[in-house]
Amino acid sequence: MSKISTAIYFLKHPKWYSDLVRRLFLNIRNISSSSIENTQEEATAWAKEHCVEVGLVLAKFHGEELRLKDEFLDDVKRAEELENISGSQKGWGASGDFLYSLSEALQATRVVETGVAHGYSSLAMLLSLQKRRGILKSVDMPDPDLSSFDMVGRAVPERLKASWELVLAPDFVGLPSILRSEANLDLCHYDSDKTAEGRRFAYPLLWKSLRKGGLLVSDDIADNIAFKEFSESVNQKPIVVSTTGSGQGGARYVGILIKTDC
Repeated sequence: MSKISTAIYFLKHPKWYSDLVRRLFLNIRNISSSSIENTQEEATAWAKEHCVEVGLVLAKFHGEELRLKDEFLDDVKRAEELENISGSQKGWGASGDFLYSLSEALQATRVVETGVAHGYSSLAMLLSLQKRRGILKSVDMPDPDLSSFDMVGRAVPERLKASWELVLAPDFVGLPSILRSEANLDLCHYDSDKTAEGRRFAYPLLWKSLRKGGLLVSDDIADNIAFKEFSESVNQKPIVVSTTGSGQGGARYVGILIKTDC
């Protein structure tokens, strides 16, 4: 979403004006000072250095690589058909198979995510959570490409929505709201505002809500060095995997942090 289209979208939703003002202030500050937004080269090199195989990560949690198509072929086909029809190429984010495998390995029951779009990642995690009557809480500000709020999360079938709470709002408004009643989360998946400032706002909130042994998973960490900075600030060794996706370059670096203490 471009900065201009973002501003126009916010102007159409007065209840989000506080976040619009915050973003405008940050943009002005970044123009007049050194910013980490232009650190993609450094972040990419760092991600490559720390990258390991997905299978090794899952084995760390006594899990294995699972394929959604092996268990939920109809759901995957439906999601793929929706993507083809829309032509949006939003894709599976941090990879549906990976998120599903990770949720299964953790035996997750309480999960929060930021960023939904058509809901491919939401679907992947819900397919795991529904086995244990778990709950997924998601927050997302619909972008102009989705045309309407009704398009958000449309990959999630009706039978799974009883296990899903969707908050339609920007992170600055929606994330504190859903985390206010949440603690000891098993998994937090970040896939929304990819700016450094967006990450700096959300990462600490998500981290605080995790249980000991819980995971913070963040998409597209090679965009800037915010994930690297955060891993250093909480003194946790990062895990990085490369997953296929429909984003730029066709591959994405995903960062994972394990909360080893409370």
